[in-house]
Amino acid sequence: MVHICDFDDSFTYNIYSEVSQLGLKARVVPKHGVKEFLETNINTNGKLAIVLGPGPFHPNDYPEILNAVKKIMHRRDLMLMGICLGHQLIARALGLEVKRSSNPKHGEVEVLKLSPRAQEILGTNQNTISVQRYNSLGVECSDNKLPEWGGVECFESNKEIFMISSKGLISYQFHPESVGTSFRSLFFRPLKSFLL
Repeated sequence: MVHICDFDDSFTYNIYSEVSQLGLKARVVPKHGVKEFLETNINTNGKLAIVLGPGPFHPNDYPEILNAVKKIMHRRDLMLMGICLGHQLIARALGLEVKRSSNPKHGEVEVLKLSPRAQEILGTNQNTISVQRYNSLGVECSDNKLPEWGGVECFESNKEIFMISSKGLISYQFHPESVGTSFRSLFFRPLKSFLL
């Protein structure tokens, strides 16, 4: 089961659609229930996937959710995916800085160059891919602050992190569910790989 945490963003239902098209069962957790869900409802005997969806404001404006993410992010029975705000929540939980982007984008397509590592994680041989961006905030791509446990990919245009990945965790500073993103389903494949 994939639980999609909704932060009052209409893109949540695009995410639901993409997950469902992969043949996975999904449910949307409304904003008012996200904290309780993360703190109490994820005790399971099986594998569980959680998508922290997009939404408004700075991740620091969600202190209780941020604390809950810190507590669950390294569980082996859990796959955590972050999209936009969700990416920023994961980054903050890892101790990375989220600041006003030097190059904010709203409804713009950007072409990303994928490293061999990113290609392997996403299961593609594409060297470049188009993604749709809607963000005013970004995660700083500073070598002295990057986590040793996983990997990051950075936008060439402003050196902000566009993807964080590790075992059981992946996040994106763009909207993989948007019609402006090419090969949308491949960004959700890590959920299917984990659950099946």
